[in-house]
Amino acid sequence: MNGRYLIIKNNQEEELLYDIADFFWNNGNEVIVQGNFYDDNYYSTFLRKKPCVITIDENDFSESQNQMVIDEREIKYILIHFSTTGVYTNLIPFPHRIFQFERLDKSELHRFFDWCVRLNLFSVNKELKLL
Repeated sequence: MNGRYLIIKNNQEEELLYDIADFFWNNGNEVIVQGNFYDDNYYSTFLRKKPCVITIDENDFSESQNQMVIDEREIKYILIHFSTTGVYTNLIPFPHRIFQFERLDKSELHRFFDWCVRLNLFSVNKELKLL
């Protein structure tokens, strides 16, 4: 990951969205939560740095593919999608679930964050931590 994350705002999942933003921010990353992806100011100052784009809703990644074609300018983004069944990404065969959820709630989200910390994922400090 490049240390920059754009989280697409979803008012229905606002509490979880800010838990996600806090996790990335607390791991030394640059984070923006934005409701309108096509805002030119954000495009010129942040999106040109090719952030990882994060979405959250109840649909599986495969059901949300129309949302995932976010930018008509054909800039390739790393995408991470949080849904009721898990965390999906476009990094390895599209779409690929990297973590399974039983439901989309705080406890499952924190279980995912614990897993990320153990694997040293999403941390700007790339030192390997031995458990």
